[in-house]
Amino acid sequence: MRNLEVNYWYVADGDGRRSYSDIFLRFGVMLIGPGDLGDYFENRRAYRDHYYVHRFANEVKPGDMIILKQG
Repeated sequence: MRNLEVNYWYVADGDGRRSYSDIFLRFGVMLIGPGDLGDYFENRRAYRDHYYVHRFANEVKPGDMIILKQG
């Protein structure tokens, strides 16, 4: 039996100083931070205080809907 559950994720296009929506849409990616800790999967312990990064890296699945907030 196929799982038909679709999750919705809400992502901002930047931190208010700059919009990254053009990059998100052109390349089909989502960027969440902080990025200075390196790749999440290689540095999971460094991200222990960033629950939203953990959730995004482990729970977003193909078919989930992404809502891009601008501004």
